[in-house]
Amino acid sequence: MGSKHSQPMSERTAPTRFDRKFHLNKVEYADHSLERGLSGSVITPEDAALIRKFTTEIKSTSGVSDGRVNKLTSALVTWRRHLLHPYRENRIADL
Repeated sequence: MGSKHSQPMSERTAPTRFDRKFHLNKVEYADHSLERGLSGSVITPEDAALIRKFTTEIKSTSGVSDGRVNKLTSALVTWRRHLLHPYRENRIADL
């Protein structure tokens, strides 16, 4: 059968957003993404400042969660890898 720690099939469920042990969203994760982007020369200090400003604004006006801020920050750092210029220098055609 299974290990002594396994649950009967009827009691197994997928984790949900309410299962805190599974979904750990710490505010520091966004800062870690920015720090890694800066140390790896993926983003500039100005890019980091713009990302922080954007995520702070969207969190305060739209009430997004820390998890969403982490995801947005990570995505914006990753996107920067594919752009030729820092965020402030890009034009619509560059994007």
